[in-house]
Amino acid sequence: MPYADPEKKREYMKRYNPKYYESTKEPRKTVSKNTGKKRVLREEKTAFITETLGSVCATCGDEEASIKVAENYSPLPKAIADHSWIHINLMLMNGVFSLICSDCRKYGAPSDNH
Repeated sequence: MPYADPEKKREYMKRYNPKYYESTKEPRKTVSKNTGKKRVLREEKTAFITETLGSVCATCGDEEASIKVAENYSPLPKAIADHSWIHINLMLMNGVFSLICSDCRKYGAPSDNH
């Protein structure tokens, strides 16, 4: 197949490409598989962090809490759930994450404002 002459290679490719693309016409659906797996993995990591931190707001005890990153680590280079399991465990051990409800995030601790 290696043609030194560009014209001969073009002719060969004109004959080869239709055969190849006809035989591989069916989509492989790899993108949808990968995005589905990635979504599930992100949900598992987020649930792990939430369960490890106690599932309630650190300041008021509200159960509708979300993950907050400590200010000296913020912003993280990528989304929380996109870090590896090892990095997530290290960040949990070092106190990088905390759970905080939307009211405490917006207004501060209950003893301060609400």
